[in-house]
Amino acid sequence: MSAQELYLRPANATEARGPFPPEQLADLARAGEVTPETLVYDTTREGWVALAERPDLLALAFPPRQRLTLKPRPAPAPASPPPTEAAPAEAAAPGPAPAPAVPPVAEITEILAQSSRTAEAEEARLVRGATVGRRGALAGLLLAAGSGLAPLAGGALPASPVAALLAHPGLLLVPVDLVLAALLATGATGPYPFLRFRAAFGLGYAGLLLQQADAAGAGGAMAVGAAGLFACTLCYRPLASGAAAVAAVLGYGFTAWLQLPA
Repeated sequence: MSAQELYLRPANATEARGPFPPEQLADLARAGEVTPETLVYDTTREGWVALAERPDLLALAFPPRQRLTLKPRPAPAPASPPPTEAAPAEAAAPGPAPAPAVPPVAEITEILAQSSRTAEAEEARLVRGATVGRRGALAGLLLAAGSGLAPLAGGALPASPVAALLAHPGLLLVPVDLVLAALLATGATGPYPFLRFRAAFGLGYAGLLLQQADAAGAGGAMAVGAAGLFACTLCYRPLASGAAAVAAVLGYGFTAWLQLPA
């Protein structure tokens, strides 16, 4: 969403309206369409917040009025003798300044009706993009867990868990991946900060694998998967979240295939 676009909706409604330029907030407030309780979509918090929680936008919608000060009245001039000639006619006093033009209510209503459809379409695209990113992260986590278990497939198991972890450090991430995948499967996005930390840890582990000649391919694939996993939590546009999901799935899928014993 552009920094110059605002999406609004009343606190007791679910239908969003927008986009609006910030300069139009004052017109909407004068028409009674915007109040301090009106919700505005905050891209930083990734959610709706009251306009009163955004002092910068609140000042645009309800600008402070200038304080009027009274000038001291000058002392009356001393009386002068009447002029011998006829005084010239006094200049006509200037009329009141014209009031600033305010868009009519019908025009504002038409603007809101037109922008409502745009806001609904934009919100639907954001929801689709977030869903694609969440599902891509879920699939990537399951494949990442599979890549951690792949070295044990079809071979002799180590004598003890400690020996297994020393031989295959990727096993440490398997329970973390499965827990995060279970949380994402419920539709929750709260674990995203932990998912980003896990993806960053995966990038570090991939760097260690890249330094080993016999594991460079798996390290490169893991780096692609971890980067896609991280991007799945940040992208909300369908195209960007789809690309991140593909990177997560292909990266960790190829890693699991390379980790299988020969």
